[in-house]
Amino acid sequence: MSLQSKPQLLNYDTLVNVASFLDSRRDIGRMMLTCRALNRAATKYMLAGSVRIASIEKFLALVFFLGRGSCVRFRFLRHLELLFTDDLDPFQTADLFTTFFQRAQYLEALTLWDTYFFVSDERVLRAISTIPTIRDITIPSMTKEMYNMLKEISSPLRRLKTCFSRFDSVDVPDPVDPVPLLERFKDSLEELDVSWVT
Repeated sequence: MSLQSKPQLLNYDTLVNVASFLDSRRDIGRMMLTCRALNRAATKYMLAGSVRIASIEKFLALVFFLGRGSCVRFRFLRHLELLFTDDLDPFQTADLFTTFFQRAQYLEALTLWDTYFFVSDERVLRAISTIPTIRDITIPSMTKEMYNMLKEISSPLRRLKTCFSRFDSVDVPDPVDPVPLLERFKDSLEELDVSWVT
């Protein structure tokens, strides 16, 4: 009589527990490639903490990863940091960014290092301003478009960090007063860091 080896079926909670012990996204990614059950169990750990994207290729990989499985993975993306160093045309990526932020409805913290990529199309900023769960925004280089986006944001911010240095530029000759903007969040704001205000 020959014995056939059968795969051992593990409880889903056990798989989630195993995934929680992995401390690098690389290890979690490797684990996710082994089987469908582990792929589902480890998704929230793959997206835990701050997800920092520094190139358009990595952003496209993130979009592909989140878009699998009817976009349910978007609910695990809570903290996103975008720092693009690519030389790309923001007008060509406006649709991509708009769709992405329309789906990222569970995002709680957002850092936009180079706002140039997001101010080219008001649809992108509108999509960001309608995210209901966002509580923490960091914009190291505030622009007029970003300022207007914050005026329209629907979520009560708890933390805001920004720099108004670009308002001193030739593009924006009149200095802006940040107080009217900040008054909108007076009931919810817990931490504020504003620099280079003119």
